[in-house]
Amino acid sequence: MAQKVIIQLFGSLRRYQREHSSTIVFPCSEPLSLAKLLLAISAERDKVQVVFANGRPVRDDYLVMPGDRISVFPKEYPIFADWKDFREKILLEHQASESSTEEG
Repeated sequence: MAQKVIIQLFGSLRRYQREHSSTIVFPCSEPLSLAKLLLAISAERDKVQVVFANGRPVRDDYLVMPGDRISVFPKEYPIFADWKDFREKILLEHQASESSTEEG
């Protein structure tokens, strides 16, 4: 098992990287919350538009695992201008799917 998490920062979030690279290799030997990871790299959550883990969008309650690849995009990225509405739609569909599975 990898003992690190690879974090890619984009746009204005690159200022949280101490070196001249947009990639952070973060030591990680056990799972930790996404909130704790962002705090550990000093990224302000209110500046973050969306986070991907291993190529998939994740919610704030995501548990980061050793070996994960995390991509963090800032709010100014126009490609995600409607991401909030899309994410809410996906979450509602997922919740409806879970409740129908539990009932059946």
